Amino acid sequence: MDIDGLYLDDVTYDRRTVKRIRKVMDNIKPGCILDLHSNTGFSKGPANQYTEYFPYIDKLWFGESFMYSNMTPENWLVEVSGIPFGLMGDMLHAGGNRWLGMVYGMTLRLPWSTEGIICDPRPVWKIWDEFGIESSEMSGYWEKDCPVRTSNPYVYATVYLKQGKSLISIGNWADKPVTFTFQFDWKKLGIDPAKAVLEAPDIRDFQKKAVFRTGERIMVGPKEGLLMFLSENE
Repeated sequence: MDIDGLYLDDVTYDRRTVKRIRKVMDNIKPGCILDLHSNTGFSKGPANQYTEYFPYIDKLWFGESFMYSNMTPENWLVEVSGIPFGLMGDMLHAGGNRWLGMVYGMTLRLPWSTEGIICDPRPVWKIWDEFGIESSEMSGYWEKDCPVRTSNPYVYATVYLKQGKSLISIGNWADKPVTFTFQFDWKKLGIDPAKAVLEAPDIRDFQKKAVFRTGERIMVGPKEGLLMFLSENE
């Protein structure tokens, strides 16, 4: 049929079956994708239920009935994102949380309507394309050597690193507005701090354009965040 992969929706067969699917599809069409979807309805969480599938899966969509804005960073990282298992993920229920999701490289899918919300990730995708995110290195708060940290324990940072320019995602898990300052590893970022520019581009339904000093105290709303470019003045 010349398809590019399969979308598995809450399936019930075992690891051996998924392993066989992977082998057959790779033999016929190398580079095909296996995508797994699940919800919270029938288990202690799909990451527990389907861990044995993970070596053969490319992408997760664990999000039906997930209350994204109520989840802790630990829930996000282990139960939804796929990152600890070398996978990627998308959000679903009520459009997810566009700010917190970006800390894990996650958006919703297009086109999709859920809980009466029309989901449109294209404004964020546009920023990805302008930056060239596919050629960057993702370094998140869960890594000891992440070159971007914040001063607030509720505010987490992930950096998409390119030499001389990076895209930083900030998420505030507090239930109220908070402020924070950045802590940068300038050597790893490959940026001269004397020339550094920190800019939040305009993104529809996400944020307004703003420019900050690298040592400035920045405010972020509850369960919201920022996407920011860090680069040098030309």
